[in-house]
Amino acid sequence: MSRLRALGWLPPRVDGPNGGLGGGSDDEQDGLLPWLVVGLGLLSLYGPTLWDMLHGSWDNRRQGLDLFLLCATTALLARAWPTLLALPRDRSQARPAYLVILISAGFYALGRSQDIPSFEVGSMVFMVTGCTLLLRGWAGVRLHRFTLPFMMLLVPWPVELVDQLTPLLQGLMCRSASVGLKVLGETGSCQGSALWLNGRELLWAHICPGKPTLLSLLAGLLLYLHLVRCRQRRTCLLLLALSPLLMLIAGTSRPLLAGWVSARSDLPTALMTTLANVAPYGLGLLLLLAVDLTLQRLPARALTGGRLAQAGTGRDGAAP
Repeated sequence: MSRLRALGWLPPRVDGPNGGLGGGSDDEQDGLLPWLVVGLGLLSLYGPTLWDMLHGSWDNRRQGLDLFLLCATTALLARAWPTLLALPRDRSQARPAYLVILISAGFYALGRSQDIPSFEVGSMVFMVTGCTLLLRGWAGVRLHRFTLPFMMLLVPWPVELVDQLTPLLQGLMCRSASVGLKVLGETGSCQGSALWLNGRELLWAHICPGKPTLLSLLAGLLLYLHLVRCRQRRTCLLLLALSPLLMLIAGTSRPLLAGWVSARSDLPTALMTTLANVAPYGLGLLLLLAVDLTLQRLPARALTGGRLAQAGTGRDGAAP
């Protein structure tokens, strides 16, 4: 127990006025028990939901994306847990907290009973928000100002919307790949999401990256900004503005690499498929690091140039 307190996973021990534990402060008595109750309640509600999703739609459709997002969300919550536990108890926002919890429970019940995954999984984000608001007030919610919106990536999209967006995204990347192949000297064409090279269709590159790959790239970008550049707002905003272009280039690399390697070598199909599947993530990481390093150097150069100009002209605008 003392080791857990030293790590910040349990509230600090506060002795009573006579040196014993029986007279502990109200904050100490309220430290961990409410969180245990909330944790058991959330587990009983969303444990079956997560189990069904992990053995259902998350198992095949989205290529492990949701499992990655779930692990990343759990790690972010665990990272902030000692700080959250150290915050003072704040029950001043009980009414809005109960309202959020009640609405979340309604959406959960509707989604669970009517088989609407968007409502069922999406209510988890607002339920966690309401419980945090109830026990730690707005300070606790602000502590999770990144994690809670990040959890929204777990919410399944309506099937109709996915069916409409996927061909558009795949067609855009396929056309970009065909243009890239022509630049490289190959005869490439695009028909829907199918890439044709020298008159034949590349079957193992038939499906261009879709929503799962793009959401994985977006999740990686957001985690990078939060963990590495969270205090540099200008850099974060610029990278977010460039994120659609970066994801498009990274996604296009899969059919482009597949077509180019297929035309220039006789590698086994399984190996070429593996290389093409890894390409968007590797190129996306390299592009992100390259753009980030470029943005980090630009303000320094501008600042240095401004100082040199001020030193050359003097304070009153005249040359020294």
